[in-house]
Amino acid sequence: MVFTMQKIEVLSVNHGDIREGESIIALQTGGRMSDLETMPFAEAPLLEEGAEYMLFLHINEEGHYLFTGGYQGVAEIVNGTLSFIGQRDDILKRQFDGRSLAFTENVIDTIMTNMQSVGNMHDGGMQE
Repeated sequence: MVFTMQKIEVLSVNHGDIREGESIIALQTGGRMSDLETMPFAEAPLLEEGAEYMLFLHINEEGHYLFTGGYQGVAEIVNGTLSFIGQRDDILKRQFDGRSLAFTENVIDTIMTNMQSVGNMHDGGMQE
């Protein structure tokens, strides 16, 4: 199986340890190496150079960035709105396809704040 190493320039960060302006490498299934070729999954085409995306990433045990949920972790930003091209009809596509980037970022910020609040309550409840 062939993987493509995608160099990604980070323009903004909603959550995590990656910094704005940093370049990272993410792995995607698909590509060509010598005489070996692996086609990308239909739901997760290879990222296109010059396009802008909202990505949900995680790091695997080997230290590689991967798209969370495979195809679910990638949305192209087109004219300020999200486009889940090539994806099956799933909850993310139904909720966010065609929504503005600002709307989606606000939802993510709200979720992360709520998760931190619950974590703080849990941590506080464990103290003696």
